[in-house]
Amino acid sequence: MLYDEKFTFEIHNKEVFHSDYNHGNMLFNNKGVYEFSLVDVNRMKFILLNDNLRMKIICRLTKNLDRFKRRQKNKQRLKKYLVKK
Repeated sequence: MLYDEKFTFEIHNKEVFHSDYNHGNMLFNNKGVYEFSLVDVNRMKFILLNDNLRMKIICRLTKNLDRFKRRQKNKQRLKKYLVKK
């Protein structure tokens, strides 16, 4: 299981619903173990999530993953460019 999927599963089990849940609103670091956090918490609610809603959220997250990876790659390129100057 991917780490972001595991995190998603865990917060859904805790009845956390984020209306703008995407990779841009997840913070993580890897210090031997991945640690995740959410931003834009004003868009969070605590509700019981049924399987349909969980799957919609996972599908949206997966759909946005390619776009997120491209954006991260562009940020890394920009950082390298700025460091050279």
